[in-house]
Amino acid sequence: MKRIPLLLVLWSLLFCSCQEEVEPETVFGRYVVQSIVADQAIDLSGEGVPAADLLSQFESMRIWQQSIFVSLYSTRDFNVGYPQVVFTIPFQLDEDPKLGFGNGSFGRRADISSDGRVSLDWSLAPDFPQPDQLHQSIWVEEIRLLDNADKELEVVLHQTFFDQAQREWVQAKVVYQFLLEES
Repeated sequence: MKRIPLLLVLWSLLFCSCQEEVEPETVFGRYVVQSIVADQAIDLSGEGVPAADLLSQFESMRIWQQSIFVSLYSTRDFNVGYPQVVFTIPFQLDEDPKLGFGNGSFGRRADISSDGRVSLDWSLAPDFPQPDQLHQSIWVEEIRLLDNADKELEVVLHQTFFDQAQREWVQAKVVYQFLLEES
């Protein structure tokens, strides 16, 4: 009778040690854009059709979906002791709208809270007064990991664009939706 509990303990230890370890889910990786929607219709491409769907306009100007992404790096990716985020997004040069768009990379320290919100801080020497300013025409309002199985990231920016139809610079609130790329 005394051997039965001992055998049960040994059997359960053997069973547990044979199970495959599951790697914890991660939020780190490359997030590819799925949609870019502005709070107002803008004609970026000069085709005379203002639209709030900016992704389709970018694609018509040969700024491809694959070239717009956000990378979240863990502390293991770089030996700096904190996670980082790098935005690779299109922006317009303020000097001359005819120069078109650049696709800039802007890096910041990323602090991720338990509710999925990402706050920014400086990772290198500051190039703007606030860490949430990525470029002279781009400010971050919010970054958050959406609470769903698809591993989506939502980035809300305030960006300045030249509206070709109105022939003037406009400030727009733009929501970028990103999906974690399968590794």
